[in-house]
Amino acid sequence: MLTSSAGIAGLSATMTAQSYGRIIGANDRINIGFLGTGARSYGHRRMVKGSYDDKNLNVTAVCDIWKLNREKAAADCREKFDASVRQFKYSEEMLALKDLDAVMIATGDHQHGKILAEVVEAGKDCYCEKPMAQDIDEAKLARDTVLQSKQVVQMGSQWVSEPIHRKIREIVRSGKLGQITKIEQCWNDNNHRWYDPNDQDVAAIREEDTDWERWLLGKPSVPFDPWKYFEFRIFK
Repeated sequence: MLTSSAGIAGLSATMTAQSYGRIIGANDRINIGFLGTGARSYGHRRMVKGSYDDKNLNVTAVCDIWKLNREKAAADCREKFDASVRQFKYSEEMLALKDLDAVMIATGDHQHGKILAEVVEAGKDCYCEKPMAQDIDEAKLARDTVLQSKQVVQMGSQWVSEPIHRKIREIVRSGKLGQITKIEQCWNDNNHRWYDPNDQDVAAIREEDTDWERWLLGKPSVPFDPWKYFEFRIFK
């Protein structure tokens, strides 16, 4: 630390206005929270880790209604970011944090629309895992809430930013293919997609350790079912 007037003067002389402007202060640090901390959120944390060392980021909170998920995510944050994050069961508790700037949503697919609207209404920027919604009314709610806000929101969509897709767009826009009247796309996957008979989470969860009605988030009430909780994609 420079304590003498000579030292301070020397520092001032070598620091131009431009270099001083590049100093990132605490007020410019992006404080991130993870909302929904299961397997998909683990992928989000890996993505953040890729930028963590050279960006002014700070991981500050995790939120999940299942106790074990919260604890595992907090431990992962300690390992990846050397951060002791705050843990919350309910989204409104985490979103009340004054120092929280941005949220990464990785909850169940049917929850995205309502939670995205909630995050934006709380004044937080957001990265939301696909799909944005599975219900038209909830999609409109999310869309209108975002458009009426000043928040930065990004949807996670697999592959669409890859060079091959930009090249396809370039070819289509060039007119080389003529008038396109129909597009067909097929993706075959020969395995038990979205189903794992040995899912450790299904075996570990207990209804008393989560909030089943909150997980349903307005969908028709049905009895607690660990398979639906984690493998929601194979249920209507």
